[in-house]
Amino acid sequence: MAKQALSAATAQAAAQAASSMRDFAQKSFRLSMDIKLKAPLIVVPQSSVSHNAVVVDLGLITVGNSFSLMAAEGFSLPAVVEKMDVQLTQLKLSRTSLKRESLQQDIEILQPINLELLVKRNLAASWFSSIPSLHVQGVLKSLNMSLGEEDFGVLMKILMENISEGSKEHRLDVRSHVAQEKAELAEQQVDVASSPAPSGDQSAMTNGGPSENTINVLVNFEIKEVALTLKKPRDQQEAPFLLFHVAQLGIDIKLRKYDMCATTYIRKISMQCLEFTDGSGEPLSLIGSSMESGTDLLKVKYFKADRAGPNFTTTHKNTKQMINVTFTSLDFMLHTEALLSTINFLVPSPERESRPKTEESKTVSAKSTALASPSDSDVIDLKVMMTLGAFNVLVCDQKCNMADIKIQGVNGLLVMQGSQTHLSARLRDFTVINVDPRSIHKKAVSIVGDEVFSFTLSLTPNATEGAGYADTSKTDGKVKLNVGCIQVLYLHKFVMSLLNFTNNFQMAKQALSAATAQAAAQAASSVRDFAQKSFQLSMDIRLKAPLIIVPQSSVSHNALEVDLGLITVGNSFSSLHVTGCPLPAIIDNMDVTLTQLKLSRICTDQASNQPRTELLEPVNFLLSIKRNLASSWYKKMAAVEIDGDLKPMKVALSQDDLKVLLRILTENLGEAGGLERAVPRQDAVLQQRASGSAATEGAETLSESGSQDEDEPLETMKFILNIESLGLVLYGNDPKQPSDLQQHQENLRLGEFVLHLMKASGRILTSGSMDVSTILTSCTLDDLRAGMDRVTSRMIGKRDEDSADAMIDVTYRQSGSEQEVVAVLQQLYVCASVEFLMAVADFFLQALPQSSAPPTTSAPTDRLQLKQPSEPRGGKTASAVRSKLRAVVVDPEVVFVASLMKADAPALVASFQCDFILQTEDDGTRNMMSNLRELKVLACPFIRSKMDTAVTTVLRPCSVVLKTKTQPNQPLSGSVTVEEVIVKISPFILNTVMNITAAMTAKKADEQQDSAPDVRDLWSIMNVYECNYWFLGVDQATEVTESFREQDGANKGENFTAEVKVVQVTLESGLGHRTVPLLLAESSFSGAARNWSSLLHLNANMTLEVNYFNECHAVWEPLIERVDGGTRRWNLELQMKNNPVQDKSPVHGDDFVILPEARTAVSICSKDTMNVTVSPSSLNVFSKLAT
Repeated sequence: MAKQALSAATAQAAAQAASSMRDFAQKSFRLSMDIKLKAPLIVVPQSSVSHNAVVVDLGLITVGNSFSLMAAEGFSLPAVVEKMDVQLTQLKLSRTSLKRESLQQDIEILQPINLELLVKRNLAASWFSSIPSLHVQGVLKSLNMSLGEEDFGVLMKILMENISEGSKEHRLDVRSHVAQEKAELAEQQVDVASSPAPSGDQSAMTNGGPSENTINVLVNFEIKEVALTLKKPRDQQEAPFLLFHVAQLGIDIKLRKYDMCATTYIRKISMQCLEFTDGSGEPLSLIGSSMESGTDLLKVKYFKADRAGPNFTTTHKNTKQMINVTFTSLDFMLHTEALLSTINFLVPSPERESRPKTEESKTVSAKSTALASPSDSDVIDLKVMMTLGAFNVLVCDQKCNMADIKIQGVNGLLVMQGSQTHLSARLRDFTVINVDPRSIHKKAVSIVGDEVFSFTLSLTPNATEGAGYADTSKTDGKVKLNVGCIQVLYLHKFVMSLLNFTNNFQMAKQALSAATAQAAAQAASSVRDFAQKSFQLSMDIRLKAPLIIVPQSSVSHNALEVDLGLITVGNSFSSLHVTGCPLPAIIDNMDVTLTQLKLSRICTDQASNQPRTELLEPVNFLLSIKRNLASSWYKKMAAVEIDGDLKPMKVALSQDDLKVLLRILTENLGEAGGLERAVPRQDAVLQQRASGSAATEGAETLSESGSQDEDEPLETMKFILNIESLGLVLYGNDPKQPSDLQQHQENLRLGEFVLHLMKASGRILTSGSMDVSTILTSCTLDDLRAGMDRVTSRMIGKRDEDSADAMIDVTYRQSGSEQEVVAVLQQLYVCASVEFLMAVADFFLQALPQSSAPPTTSAPTDRLQLKQPSEPRGGKTASAVRSKLRAVVVDPEVVFVASLMKADAPALVASFQCDFILQTEDDGTRNMMSNLRELKVLACPFIRSKMDTAVTTVLRPCSVVLKTKTQPNQPLSGSVTVEEVIVKISPFILNTVMNITAAMTAKKADEQQDSAPDVRDLWSIMNVYECNYWFLGVDQATEVTESFREQDGANKGENFTAEVKVVQVTLESGLGHRTVPLLLAESSFSGAARNWSSLLHLNANMTLEVNYFNECHAVWEPLIERVDGGTRRWNLELQMKNNPVQDKSPVHGDDFVILPEARTAVSICSKDTMNVTVSPSSLNVFSKLAT
């Protein structure tokens, strides 16, 4: 009973209180204010131990208000509106010194400003909602700041030193306080969630009822003008050099009951450099906005909606937050000198970089404990839309303009919905214009089509959670990329001018490198903690590869067009069950296809009738990539496995095509030779500090990685590349067609070179070791000239075409500090047809440019060139790497023949075995050894069968061993040794050699006859100034210091020895291969050469013995007899010596004539007596030799 009575009394009291509140709500409390506050003077020192400080004078603050009445329909009382005027006058910012004895005056940084605010408050907002509860209007007419180098330095030091001094001590307290607040907030959210909903009477007391979206706060603030002036010392005074100006910077905020809208806008922006002027003498405009009057340069809109609002689904499309960025047009000028001047102003001083390291990175990674309500699948948490109109960038320096870059139509969209994220971007047009007036090619980069690229990225990280991880049809993300055709016109001069422009900013590059190294270290730290699960990203990429045009020069229409075709990338996922592991290993199977790759020669002049010439037939390239996404714990498969397949590729090349290619190398690439290499004008101390910081961070990273436990090396990459064939076809020119209408014709083919079945495979280990193997099954060179009779067209091939052995096998191994390359060539057949070789040589010689581009000379200077210093002899190489190169040639066959028309044409066949080794040690010592074995030469018919006996041995198998050794700062030493050389000379062999050499010299004689000089006007009167005879020329004098180089003596002590143990030459006579010996000469040779690069000293020793064949007695009889009783051969010695140049100038007062030593002294002598035997038999032999 008592409880029921108490409840009834409580309900009655509550009803009476609610009635009183309804009557009081229509009335408002009015307070008149008249406030004049002389604002405080705030002094911010640089640090606790520094006298430099910044003074903020807030000036005078005045506040006054008034009241007005506004009729309210449906209410008995009018609404009361309070108007409050807030004025802030004479706000200033200056730099000062806190020293008492300092006479330095305060330096004004911010000019005095006056801020006016009009605040309107709806005092009846609880029941009258036709006007906002709070309306703030503010205007700031101008905001002018002026900063010198010292002012800017003090401001930066305040941020770095003053603010950071106390942050470290209070960090732990702040963390504990934040954690406590989060816990309390979580408890409050639980209490609010469990509290009952408000009653209908209470909701009726709110603004306009529960369903009306009334305006609570309205803010309009605008700064009419913002000006920032940067000053530099000049002529002992600070003068402005950079002026940054912003017109009409404002913000509009509308806060309603269920949503909020904020808009920030900038009408105009500009930046001028007063230190440099443009062509008209006006200050240089670095940034400018060119748009129509009344439009905003930049507008950013931010919308935020409450899910409980009535219009959340209809008006806001289930979107909680939305950001819309609109940018119209902006012009940039990247001026080299102006940018360097600005960078030198903004670079921090050495004291500013000594910042204490914070531990914010650890706090960022901490997980938040705040509670968040789950969002429905159809609710969008954040939506960002970006529209960029146009960007114009002009790259130039004080001398000339380089490039004009135009970007148009950039659209971007970001949607975050729960755990899903969707990102898309689109670019409409992108153009880079070459502004060189002498170039006829203006568009360096342009777009062929309507769209540059469209990009879509969707991230769904929860799709592979739980049981979905083993389902390979589900992915964590999808990427879709479509790229249009980008046409790139490559002019080396234009590209080098842009590279020289970027080279001026080396300090920015070093800072970026340091930041990249730090980011890489953080990324490596994060990857170490990566779990067994892997991120799965699905890709669908269609990339229309760029169209690259390389003109012959900037003033030529002849060009080379490279069409990279279409690149498509797609992938799928598969799972691999692993015993002993609860999760399967996920394999990413990626297919990359490049189709329709073409190469053509074109004429860029649209008015020309020159047809397109196809140099490379369309080729396709297939690449299959398997990525082990579980490589961190599944070690039985490499992290990346690549399998490539290149379809047959065939290149057709004529003389005109080769001329254009060679002229591109000489003219297009040679045009950049006249560009001066820019020298960056930046502080060397800062550069050293930046590089030093990067090196320190890199050393720390290496030390961390080195401290880890090293596991067994694992495979990080395996690759196999198969190439079916690579072919090159040479075409001749049609003399009946002009050069600009030449086409590839089958009857004009010269030859074809093809590489058959090439396979490259290799692997890379985690320890840095690498194994690469390349195998070539066969290579061929065929003579395809039409109208010629030949018994074979194969010039280069494989001796045994049916053999499955590889013709060329190259293996490369790298392990730690050791490198090894082994190349094996076997079964090589070469037909050195002199006629074909001369035709191929003539093909390339006629394609060479007749006259090269004029050499570019540097600007003349009056300074005398200093003497070139000699290179330092001491010092070790930076990287001590042991390397070994070995080349092995097995059973090659080289055939020399003069004519291919007859199978029985005489030919010379050479075969040998070769083993070449070049080895470099850690200390820089280089050893080379070449062993040539079983070198023999046969004289036989061009095409011979296995049963053919018409074979004569010209050179019997012999061996040659060559060794050299080079040590650091030591001269070269070497030796060559020949064991035995046995040569047979017969009429058949001489005819064969003469026919081969005659084919080589016949064409040269014809060329000399055709190029006879014209002497018809030899005796006519000539202008001496137009003649170019050598005796009329004047040699230009050069200073000795320009070409003089001191001899460092590093090559002193060079030594090379040669030894031929036996040389035997047999002269025979007869018909064909049936011959009779006539003379037999035996000799040996040994010699040594020293200091050939300075003062040559040569010693040689030769022995000789000659015998003739007596046919009557069938014995050998001596012609030049042995000496010392037949114990040794006749000996001949040779000595040659170069003496240094002596001063020949006469000495004053010296009457003696000094005869200097000869520059070169040669001595040939023999201490033995030469015994020559002359007999009727010997005379008969000589008569046979004469015939």
